[in-house]
Amino acid sequence: MKSLLTTTLIAHVLNAGAAKAETIANQVINQLSTEGYTRIKVKNGLTQVKVEAIRYGYQLEIIYDAATGAILKQEVEPVESGDDTAPGISVTNRAKDFYDKDVGEDHDDDDHDEDDDD
Repeated sequence: MKSLLTTTLIAHVLNAGAAKAETIANQVINQLSTEGYTRIKVKNGLTQVKVEAIRYGYQLEIIYDAATGAILKQEVEPVESGDDTAPGISVTNRAKDFYDKDVGEDHDDDDHDEDDDD
């Protein structure tokens, strides 16, 4: 019985975190769409939300703290040849975060291969 209670409690905590990340994701998608971004990719991590958006030949990348909405990292760079720039919105989930605040390292797939860059 204790195991079932613990499992249920963990599930509720994880769902609460996912709900908060989803709220941030929806807010960001709405804002970026309003600003004219045509391709928006949102990735929900354990405690972070990563957003990549394309507008006017530039890609915006922002990593948010899912609990507070604080920006942990932000960069803008020109879209590279071969990048998918087709209009659309996608939201995915993964079981780890994108940015190590203590080290200042991005742990995501910036070179667009099949492996995360960590």
